[in-house]
Amino acid sequence: MPTVYARTLRRAAEIVGGVEKLGSQLGVHSEDLVYWLQGTKAVPQEIFLRAVDIVVAHDVSTISGRHPNVQNAELKKPD
Repeated sequence: MPTVYARTLRRAAEIVGGVEKLGSQLGVHSEDLVYWLQGTKAVPQEIFLRAVDIVVAHDVSTISGRHPNVQNAELKKPD
C-alpha cells in the first residue's frame, strides 16, 4: 500500500499532467519522483508540502467552481 507521501505525489502529478510536469514544477528530477512514488526513497518534507499545496489548491478550486492556479501553488515563507 502506497504511503500518504506517494499518494499525494501521485495525485499532484495527475493534477498537473504527469510526473515530468510535476518534477518541473517542483524543481526536481523525474527520476527522484519515481523513487518517491515507489517508496524507494523518503520524500523530502518541503517537496511533500508543495505537493499538498497543489492538491489542496485544486480541490478547493473544484469545490468553489474556480479553475485552480496550480502553477503558483507553493509554500509561502512567512514575512
